[in-house]
Amino acid sequence: MLKSFFRDAGIVMLGTSLANVCNLLYQIYMVRNLDGEAFGVLTTLLASLIIFSIPCFALQTVIAKWSAEFKAKAESEKIRLFFWDVGKWVCLFLVFFLAVAVWQAETVAGFLQIDVPGLILVTAGSVVFATLLPLWLGILQGLERFAVMGLVLIAAALLKVVLGVLFVELGWAVTGALLAVLFSLSFIIPVPWWACRQWTLPPVWSGWRWSLAESGEACRYMLPAGFTFLCFAVLTGSDMVLVKHFFSPFTAGVYAKGSMVGKIVLFLPLAVGWTLLPKAAGRRVLNQGSSGLLKLSLLLGAVMCGLAVLVSFAYPAVYVWLFRVDHQELFVPLTRFFSVAMSFYALTQIIMIYQLSVRNLSFLGPMLLLSCIQLGLIVMFHQSLEQVLWILCLCGVSALALNVVRVEWGSLSKLSA
Repeated sequence: MLKSFFRDAGIVMLGTSLANVCNLLYQIYMVRNLDGEAFGVLTTLLASLIIFSIPCFALQTVIAKWSAEFKAKAESEKIRLFFWDVGKWVCLFLVFFLAVAVWQAETVAGFLQIDVPGLILVTAGSVVFATLLPLWLGILQGLERFAVMGLVLIAAALLKVVLGVLFVELGWAVTGALLAVLFSLSFIIPVPWWACRQWTLPPVWSGWRWSLAESGEACRYMLPAGFTFLCFAVLTGSDMVLVKHFFSPFTAGVYAKGSMVGKIVLFLPLAVGWTLLPKAAGRRVLNQGSSGLLKLSLLLGAVMCGLAVLVSFAYPAVYVWLFRVDHQELFVPLTRFFSVAMSFYALTQIIMIYQLSVRNLSFLGPMLLLSCIQLGLIVMFHQSLEQVLWILCLCGVSALALNVVRVEWGSLSKLSA
């Protein structure tokens, strides 16, 4: 078990690391070639993209979980039925989302102090393709085809860098940077489609419905999964949106550069969580324990986060050089705050993914409450960026503690049963 876990985690880590390097190059290029206000706009819209594409994270988790369970029970044909059953609801959701985005583009642009409402529509288009892509990525993850999944992530990130550099050099500024995101997501979809064609070809159907009981269960499961990732996105991304609203464009730009360090820390252990999900789900349907995999995942995640925090405190000059920071006295303290806060959230993310894989949803209520508390605290207390980041750190500690308690409570409940 350990050998397989380390091998698959290594493959996913390599793929996600290379993809994150490309994403980092994209961010570094943008921070060096866009002025502070323009980069603040870009970072705010990318944070909004993450929040509004919450269904894609939930969707990939749900598809990966059920695909892994079908694979463990040797019911591969159900994967195809499941894919099409879920896919039709995804398409209906996207039609509704686009209609609302077109209707409210100017209102959202005004709230975020953005002069061009078209940027909101480009971001909405990215949400559409970011929601479609997990239909295939979830199949790849659930079947543990991590190498192909890693290649898709790398190709999308590399395409985003190439197009982003090209469009910005052409003088398209923030619009070009956002179009690069949109095109990278849309152009890459044929790759996972081809890799998954064996499991995603249209099934034999009658009328307008396919008959698969698990699809209804999965759709019901997607609501709590969606709320899970919504809470996590609010906890880790809403601060940027609120800072953009409450502070000056210059201050928001400095905060956006500091948040880059937080993104690096947050996404470092993501590969561990992606590897954990299908393995824990498969062991669950076979009535095998998976707490050992969770502890191993948390250990690996803690080591990664610890190294990232060490660099932030010992060698902040690295980030100053990477992000071409002019106001070091403002930037360096932010990087240290972000590295600590996002370390707690990175470990929280691993535990949340594990609980979703074993269908332990008792953590959802406390996390939803904590999300509202963090939003309320930032709205009430935002006299300085440090005050916002103290709130982020305290909520990060609380999120990790809550999830550890819920996992232990779930284990005790099973033992008593």
